Amino acid sequence: MKEKLKFAVLGAGSGGQAMAAHLTMDGFKVNLYEHPNFKHVIEPIVKQGGIYLTGILGNYFARLNMVTTNMKEAIEGVDIININMPAFGHMTICKELAPFLKEGQIVIFHPGYFGSLLLARILKEVNPNQNIKLAEAQTMIYCARNKGPAHAWIWGIKKKLQLAAFPGKDTKEVVNAINTAYPQFVPARDVLEAFLNNVALVFHPTPSVLNAGRIESTKGNFIYYWEGVTDSVARFMESIDEERLAIIEKLGLKRVYAKDWMKIMYSQYGAKGDTLIEVLHNSKHYETAATPNSLKFTYISQDVPYGLVPMISLAEQMGIKTPYSRVVVQMASYLNEINYWEEGYDSKSIGLQDMDLNEMISFLQEGE
Repeated sequence: MKEKLKFAVLGAGSGGQAMAAHLTMDGFKVNLYEHPNFKHVIEPIVKQGGIYLTGILGNYFARLNMVTTNMKEAIEGVDIININMPAFGHMTICKELAPFLKEGQIVIFHPGYFGSLLLARILKEVNPNQNIKLAEAQTMIYCARNKGPAHAWIWGIKKKLQLAAFPGKDTKEVVNAINTAYPQFVPARDVLEAFLNNVALVFHPTPSVLNAGRIESTKGNFIYYWEGVTDSVARFMESIDEERLAIIEKLGLKRVYAKDWMKIMYSQYGAKGDTLIEVLHNSKHYETAATPNSLKFTYISQDVPYGLVPMISLAEQMGIKTPYSRVVVQMASYLNEINYWEEGYDSKSIGLQDMDLNEMISFLQEGE
């Protein structure tokens, strides 16, 4: 099966390079794409002929099948297309990708942030009537950084995480396909469950906002989850987690606390404890987790407008109050002088407005 499956990875940041190198290491053919505006990112990869991979998988030099800024050639003849870029780039990449997709291809967003819903709408306009499967992951499977140009360092791989297709009736087929490379993926009921179980909504924005001074004064020179999450910060995070879980419960889905997702995804890294702060402080891999070096880091620029804002909008639609999440969005907006309420997604942006719960669940399952 490995000889038959061919992958494209769209986005050559730390996650994209880690994925492209790891898939190559595992025997798959991989094309890596980056937008022409960021050609400088892949020039070192082209020059040295591949990506150096280091970290928990050992040392490996991955000679990719193709490295390109041409979207058409990047996805031609490819079975699974993995989009690895921040959510603020999803609209651009969807518009570039949609005209070239062909019958039978699978597109997966890592993580989703409703990218599959955006792409589905675009496909209806520019490339209809083809059997293209769209899906999104609960979160990025890798904990990775770039150690230098064309050098991916993987310091953690999640043990289990959710994936759902849009529409949800396609989930089993997509999970079976991606399990060939990543057995860690398990099916979620729909993309909304996968989105709401992305613990970045709980873990990323709040410590960034509440450590704003420290981030700016140290340029990220502290251990984010060990030093930046104190008792009071953790309590605030737990309150946001309760707001997330209230939506989960309203949708008839299983409540899994963020601290318990940590135990599920990172069991191999000692993520143990009864409270959120205990789990974060006991998780060994978080000693090397990325610390924001500015307040424009993706922990705010992605996870606030494309994470908390749509979560709050959907909660409102269901009659659920989210005072703690609202405070974080407002503070982030003030700190960065950006109106994240306007920049981000609401239920209308993702096509879920004016639906009651049953209509929403049916739409996400059937696509109609």
